[in-house]
Amino acid sequence: MKTLLLNSEGDFVFEQGSFFMVENDLDLAQSVSFILQTAKGEWFLNPNLGLDRDALLAKNFNESLARDSIIEALSYEPRISAVEEIKFNKLGRTIFVDLVVKKQDETTLQLEGVSVLA
Repeated sequence: MKTLLLNSEGDFVFEQGSFFMVENDLDLAQSVSFILQTAKGEWFLNPNLGLDRDALLAKNFNESLARDSIIEALSYEPRISAVEEIKFNKLGRTIFVDLVVKKQDETTLQLEGVSVLA
């Protein structure tokens, strides 16, 4: 699958009259990042898409609940069959995750520093 490349602000990358495209693992990585940076219910075309941020915003951060929220959010990505590993990194009020996901073809994809809460 091919899709348009987005920069860190979520804007299309456009240079010299052309859009840049991504495919395969880069496309999947971009999709995971998009899902985790979207609050559940935020996108009107699919209110189930996105991350339920309640566990991330709680006064006492509960890693187990946050892990469950991430797994649930990524379950809507059909190219992912399982989330194998999640590591949380907090930097001030921002939470980043390192992920290992199993794709439908049984290979894994490792993602580092995905922002889930800024």
